[in-house]
Amino acid sequence: MDWGAIIQNLFRGFIGEPFIYFSLAAMGLNMHYGYTGLLNFGQAVFMAAGAYGLSMAVVTLGLNFWWGLLLGIVIFPLLLALIMGVPTLRLRADYLAIVTIAASEMFRIIARSPSLDRWTGSSDGLTAFANRFYDFNPFDKQKRYFFGLFIGNQMWVVLVGWIVLSIVVLIVWMTMRSPWGRVLRAIREDEDAARSLGKNAYWFKMQSLMIGGMFGALGGISSCEIYSPFFIITFPSDVFTSSARYRPKTLSFNGIATSPDSYTVSTVSPLEQEQSF
Repeated sequence: MDWGAIIQNLFRGFIGEPFIYFSLAAMGLNMHYGYTGLLNFGQAVFMAAGAYGLSMAVVTLGLNFWWGLLLGIVIFPLLLALIMGVPTLRLRADYLAIVTIAASEMFRIIARSPSLDRWTGSSDGLTAFANRFYDFNPFDKQKRYFFGLFIGNQMWVVLVGWIVLSIVVLIVWMTMRSPWGRVLRAIREDEDAARSLGKNAYWFKMQSLMIGGMFGALGGISSCEIYSPFFIITFPSDVFTSSARYRPKTLSFNGIATSPDSYTVSTVSPLEQEQSF
């Protein structure tokens, strides 16, 4: 038994790339269910929107990397939230759950369809869409950093990922203590009472679905696994299967409506994922 490798994987699970993208996705899901009471079983589809929005924009459409980020983080998740939310948010919570599950499965089937190989890469995924991001890498690609846990490109991803995750946690913490966040919690506890006070519950729930979806898209972009120092790759199976298995698990370990803690126990997900292979 290689104890050195076990300890190394343990520490990587606490601070590495899987921790970051699981945490970002959990923050989005926590905003949906924890703070607003939206029963979302398809957070994976928002993660896929981020991953494929960026990769398709750069590889398939030939757009600039920064335009790809705009599509992946903002436009695609907002469109998905509108498509799923408009017909369901006025109804009971279980309708949204059904729609999000269906949307996630439909997206997976479409992304893996051989007929769309030119656009999505089918089961092979899309590659070489983050070169612009790595151009800003200040670390030597051939060296290892942080006690030898990460090579140069990985260290760059971890550094940027932790900055983004910290910003997201701060945003959620502040907004949930604002009047807007208090309205969300009121809707979660008693939607009829919130409506009686003149609050547009439908519009507030739509905003929560959009913003949580954007956080999930950030997690999807972060989840593009590093396979070489020169490119990252988006695999349909990675985006959908891992997300569907571990997102509810992370939220249930932490408890709902716990902003700072929604990412601390996310280490359970990547560590368990290591054991599943």
